[in-house]
Formats: sequence, C-alpha cells, structure tokens
Amino acid sequence: MIEKGEILTLEDNKSYVVVSTTELNNINYVYLMNPENYSEFMFCAYDNEDGLYEVEDGELLQQLLEIFNNDLNKIVEKLQKVFGIHGIVIAHRVNNNTDEIKEKVLELIKNENNKTFKVVTKRADKKF
Repeated sequence: MIEKGEILTLEDNKSYVVVSTTELNNINYVYLMNPENYSEFMFCAYDNEDGLYEVEDGELLQQLLEIFNNDLNKIVEKLQKVFGIHGIVIAHRVNNNTDEIKEKVLELIKNENNKTFKVVTKRADKKF
C-alpha cells in the first residue's frame, strides 16, 4: 500500500512525493508531485500485478481532480483552525501565455461560487 508522504522514484529517474491517495471503482490512485518542480505532477493507478502506471483517460482524470480537490479543501479547513496561521492562499501556476491564463481563470470561476477574485503577478519577464 502506498501512503501519503512517501517518495517514489519512477522510470524517468525522478523522485515524486505522494501528495494524496484514494480508491475509485476498486482501483487505487495516487497524486504524485515532483518536489523539485511543483508544476510536474501526475495521477497514477496502482495494483500488485501491473505496478504503478499513469492515468491518461480524460474523464477519469477529471474525476480524480475533483476527489483530490475535495481533499485539499479539507486540509484548508483544518489549517484555518490552527492558531498562528493568518491566511491561506491557494495559488495556480500558469505559463506566461495570455490565452492559457484566460482559460485557467474561466475554469476556476466556473468551478467556484466566489463572487470576487484577485490576481497578483510578479513579472520577471518584462516582455510579457
């Protein structure tokens, strides 16, 4: 059984941290993230026969994203009760491509019930 916090080295010789685990339709899934580059993440299924393999089905990926997003919301709720934590900000990383930024904002607005949002940027690339 793979547990949260474990570090796995995959065939690409990169190490990934197990961020979260879940079971869906009697199949175990893990959410993996490269601790050296947070933009490198993947969802994998695993079992004793086939080992660990990346999920590529779009509909299944969407289901897993929803499940793991709910886990994130539970974590945020717990952190909000910890004395000394002033604020929690969930950030989303996108490339410096205006169309990609627009897509991400529209996706987030569609999935949220928030009435307002804020964008904060630091432009190291002044050409953008």
